[in-house]
Amino acid sequence: MITKLVTSAADVIHRAQVNGAQTATGLAIALESAQLLQNPARAAELADHRARRDLLLAMLPTEPLPAVMLGEGSARRAAWAVWEQVAGALGVTLPYDPAGAPAARLAALLAEHTVPAAAPAAAYRITEVGERP
Repeated sequence: MITKLVTSAADVIHRAQVNGAQTATGLAIALESAQLLQNPARAAELADHRARRDLLLAMLPTEPLPAVMLGEGSARRAAWAVWEQVAGALGVTLPYDPAGAPAARLAALLAEHTVPAAAPAAAYRITEVGERP
């Protein structure tokens, strides 16, 4: 018997019961969330893949392709093309934003739909149809 694994499972089950899980399915979900239902070799492999992905993400360029000097352009473009392939395999785009591209997309979306403070408010009068004056 693997005492450490049994103790971990008992702790997860206890926390799940305290949080309201009462069915076998609820307890199984708690065990799966804690990654206790995985084969230890598979869990180690998954952790290794995540570490390698994080390492590659840290290596991606965070600035756009710089302007190139005469004679060095083809080498820089070739290196950039390789990084683009790596980024594509990782599901991100270049230049990579480690803070999260979703934040940049949200800021752009908000900028599209934000009305400048100096814009005059449209005047409406209260009618049944909502006509403009």
